[in-house]
Amino acid sequence: NAPPPTSWADVDDTLILDHAAIVSGMLPGGVSVIGIYAFCPADAAKAKESVVHSILRKLYRKQAAASPLGLEDHEDERLFLQLCSKTKRNTIKAFSCKDTSKGSHPGEIKVTPNVAASLVK
Repeated sequence: NAPPPTSWADVDDTLILDHAAIVSGMLPGGVSVIGIYAFCPADAAKAKESVVHSILRKLYRKQAAASPLGLEDHEDERLFLQLCSKTKRNTIKAFSCKDTSKGSHPGEIKVTPNVAASLVK
């Protein structure tokens, strides 16, 4: 069991991709891993946006290679959820995996009520 990384230099993208593949295998059909998250200060995440984009592109390519139908018709964006360890605020950014020149754009986090509780009476 590896200790959690203490800096971005310690982040092992192979471990992240292998974990994503294992999680994808446990998810029901039609549900897949669409991103990664980090619990760190916002300035640290902003400084390493290129590392995050690289990992997300590798995730997309690995998913495309594993998919029997390919991912040509699927959404090419992958998400990065940053949980700030200082302010406890959450931000989400979407990265295009096909067009690397686009960079990132902010995403929106929508919270829905507990749907399962409304179905069970």
